[in-house]
Amino acid sequence: MITSRDSGRFIISKGWRKKGQKQSDAAAREAFEEAGVVGKVASKPVGSYTYWKRGNGEIERLQVLVYPLEVKKHRTSWPEKGKRKWPG
Repeated sequence: MITSRDSGRFIISKGWRKKGQKQSDAAAREAFEEAGVVGKVASKPVGSYTYWKRGNGEIERLQVLVYPLEVKKHRTSWPEKGKRKWPG
């Protein structure tokens, strides 16, 4: 878990899949970009949830698939370092 950039609430990393990318690989990429963690991601989700996302003057309901990631390394530098906080 990591905090969101805007509200500071604790969230599960989530993001958009790039063209041709598997959903599990997108989850691993987001975990690195948002929290600096690298590891082995499961190929199948362990669950899902829906939430309402606000953006560009509209609200839409999105479904999130949750993929577990076995953390092998925590990098000292990553794209969103300093924009989010760890629990604790």
